[in-house]
Amino acid sequence: MDSGYGKKPFDRARRVGARMKEEIALVLANRLRDPGLKSAIIMDVELTRDLRLARVYYCLQGGPEGREAAQSGFDRARGFIKKEIAPLLGLRYMPDLEFLYDDSIDQGQHMEALLKKLHQQGQEE
Repeated sequence: MDSGYGKKPFDRARRVGARMKEEIALVLANRLRDPGLKSAIIMDVELTRDLRLARVYYCLQGGPEGREAAQSGFDRARGFIKKEIAPLLGLRYMPDLEFLYDDSIDQGQHMEALLKKLHQQGQEE
């Protein structure tokens, strides 16, 4: 018989992650002046069940160019972002932030280009 205890931390982690995504996006848009982060978009935040680590996934407008600059910018801004959003979340312990590039949009664009190429080849034959 499932008591439901295993589900509650996951739901809480998902709720906190959604709130963190919003707050990090606001800090990125309004408070950070790093030119390497101007084209960054926060895609998702996933927290571990114990809420100790938040993996923040981002992508860049225009593709992966500037990926190294963005990663360096996030590494430099990690403490500032954490300090800015901590009081807004109301958590006893603020999770560590880990910024990771999300290449799913790049992969989608690559697949779209391949399909377009196949379609063009099919029309030529």
